[in-house]
Amino acid sequence: MNLKNIFLTIDFESLFLIENFRNIDTSSYQIKNRLSLQLDNILNLLKKNDILSTFFVLKKDAEDNPKLIRKIYSYGHEIASHG
Repeated sequence: MNLKNIFLTIDFESLFLIENFRNIDTSSYQIKNRLSLQLDNILNLLKKNDILSTFFVLKKDAEDNPKLIRKIYSYGHEIASHG
């Protein structure tokens, strides 16, 4: 199977930006650490399988985590905005 023909998009966002969770106090959560760990797992899996993807990122997450966005780009993936 030729994995270079696979098209994959990823919604990369913190859980607490979802409307249903808007009233939860997130001040004690390690959101940035969770996003970073999840991103590392995703990027390693994609790299291992030679797959490039488009990451759709919420504006708030991009503003709060610019290093993560640059990391996605450094792996050759496309960055897009949604929401």
